[in-house]
Amino acid sequence: MPYSFRELLGEDVYWNGSSYQNKEPEKNMIEYKDEIIINYKQLENKDIKDLLSKGTITITWKLDGKKKSKTFNIGETITFSRA
Repeated sequence: MPYSFRELLGEDVYWNGSSYQNKEPEKNMIEYKDEIIINYKQLENKDIKDLLSKGTITITWKLDGKKKSKTFNIGETITFSRA
């Protein structure tokens, strides 16, 4: 991910966050998760998606000895939930 969530959202929107990584080599799996807390103020979900659409995440893996990759736009894949 070339930009952090703080950079994508800006200091006035991004409030706090944490991330973790779960590796399960026996399943050939790595899970990355970021949870961020933002200051909504006057923002709608669409506004946040627009801010995040400047960011991408690229996933790379090997399959049958060949390198594969796929890039995802954060704004198109984000899920919102309220605590």
